[in-house]
Amino acid sequence: MRGQAMVEAALVLPILLLVILGGITISISVARIEISRYELLHAASEGAIAGASERTLRCMEARNVARRILGRRPSANTCDIRSGMVVLTLSETLTLYDPYFKSPYLVTQTSRAAIR
Repeated sequence: MRGQAMVEAALVLPILLLVILGGITISISVARIEISRYELLHAASEGAIAGASERTLRCMEARNVARRILGRRPSANTCDIRSGMVVLTLSETLTLYDPYFKSPYLVTQTSRAAIR
């Protein structure tokens, strides 16, 4: 009986560890994606507001404020002025060390603010 329990444990333990560690890596990857999404959204909205309140060089101000708030340079950013609105789009490429997500993973956020 004792040998049977050890064999069963030896068969079940690797599968159980694989499931637990897989869940942990997926959770970490999802958390990194969501944190990046919220950081980009905050930086894009603050940048758009700053660009909308600036009298000249609206897009330059929007990008500078977004970069300062984000604390790093996003991998891509675009700024347009359309129909009385400043539209700022920030993108960042994440490298995820998880086989379940395609890597690199692109996170993009857009924010708009009315020109005052």
